[in-house]
Amino acid sequence: MRKIFIVGLIIICSLLLVSLLVQQSAEAVEYGTDVLESGNGGGSGGAKTFDAEFTVTQGEEFSADLWLRNVPCDLLSSGFYIEYDQTKLEHVEVTDYAPPWDPACSLLFGPGYPYGILCNLSAVSPDGDSDIIIVQVKFRPIASGDTQLRIETFPGMSTCQCFSGSYLDDLIPVSTLTIHTIPPDSDADGVPDSEDKYPNSNMEPEITIQGCTTGVDNVVFPDGSTMSDLIGACAAGAKNHGAFVSCVTQLTNNWKAQGFISNKDKSAIQNCASKAK
Repeated sequence: MRKIFIVGLIIICSLLLVSLLVQQSAEAVEYGTDVLESGNGGGSGGAKTFDAEFTVTQGEEFSADLWLRNVPCDLLSSGFYIEYDQTKLEHVEVTDYAPPWDPACSLLFGPGYPYGILCNLSAVSPDGDSDIIIVQVKFRPIASGDTQLRIETFPGMSTCQCFSGSYLDDLIPVSTLTIHTIPPDSDADGVPDSEDKYPNSNMEPEITIQGCTTGVDNVVFPDGSTMSDLIGACAAGAKNHGAFVSCVTQLTNNWKAQGFISNKDKSAIQNCASKAK
């Protein structure tokens, strides 16, 4: 009787230990978001950077792989829903990964969440890092400023089911991806297009007039115009060569007075302007 009791006690302790180890492993389960920057093709062979934040230009679409990390079991199903500010982000598409999921994942819409994903009916094993890829999502920022994707399990539902029948949902914390959206700047001059007098500026490093190189730096002004832009405007608005030279002379006199160029620079620009045809 004593031996039976001891054996029984050992079995109970072993089960408790296994249960504790599984619980500790499951407590580390979390969603991971891998933004697909240039060079990162995504999928099971992607970089798996698991980003917390990134910067994107307004109107520029971005894709991200969504993973379930540190998974302690084979999964029969996995899902999540995403909250986001629909005044700042626009959902473009969702692409499922089959395999590993079979059949394809379902896109769900409903009250309380802009959309959710449910992948099921397959026993999917974690990779060598104990991670399982779920889907790829694509968004388009439609307003500048900071915003977040909030990724979490479905409230009141159990979607992350182990092959053993147990669920992980209650153990998975909310995951957030912070998105810094900057206004478009087509010519990369540091001035947003909405504030740029010349959104497609001539950004050549030196001022050149009809092939004549002045050797003078092409300064960018706070309103987004460059010296080359303003000289180009002189050319476009002049009725004849003399009017063009006069316009450039006035520009260079002003730039010299404001300290943007030297006397030598002024002479070089005017010399090239005088040679223009």
